[in-house]
Amino acid sequence: MFSYGYARILDRATAVFCNRAWSYQNDALGKARGQLIGASRSVRANIAEGSERAGLSKNTELNLLSVARGSLAEMADDFEAFLFEHGEAVWSENDPRRVAVEAVRMERFAAESDERHAFSLYLLSMWRRFAPLFEDPTSLCDAANAALVLVDKTAALLTGQIAAATKETVENGGFRERMTRARIERRDGLAQPPPETPAPACPECGRPMRLRTAKSGPSAGKPFWGCSGYPECKGKRPAAAASGGD
Repeated sequence: MFSYGYARILDRATAVFCNRAWSYQNDALGKARGQLIGASRSVRANIAEGSERAGLSKNTELNLLSVARGSLAEMADDFEAFLFEHGEAVWSENDPRRVAVEAVRMERFAAESDERHAFSLYLLSMWRRFAPLFEDPTSLCDAANAALVLVDKTAALLTGQIAAATKETVENGGFRERMTRARIERRDGLAQPPPETPAPACPECGRPMRLRTAKSGPSAGKPFWGCSGYPECKGKRPAAAASGGD
């Protein structure tokens, strides 16, 4: 929610900045403002779509979040280019102006009902905190530097989000792997041992095993122990291993 919230504030800030920075006379084709506004829209849109797809495909979520991360890099380059063209430097990390902008933070959002309406009110109230950084009489170069601070904040949040999604994918598998595991568990549900029969540990990974029935081959119809981590782990034991032997 924080990464999306900051992306929405950054999107609004970028539109305000572009409306002040470029007119028809100095950007007749609209390329400068169009590219920057397009990149800011890409950030918020890809975070929103990535979150929507997270439950079905972690790969899709990661791809969309990576696109958003790339759009942030594009925005940073455009704001830095603007500063360079106007003879101004990017604020240092210890610059009091940067420290002041970093102190402006978003609150945590919480709503028990009517979340869409509540979230829109929340964004409007948060924008009122950031608006003075980008509207008149703030100088355009200070506004560009303030935008870079928001870019950095959003990028840091996205980096953490991508790391968490990657970890979850490695530990639990993707959507197809989880569905395959669920189908196998349901198929083999009737072949499970009585509660008093202890399941042996997988010889390959150490996870508990499940009693299954061979569907083909010379052992078709016979029970065997298979790893509960299948298909990631294909460890097996003969059914005689129910007592703990090999």
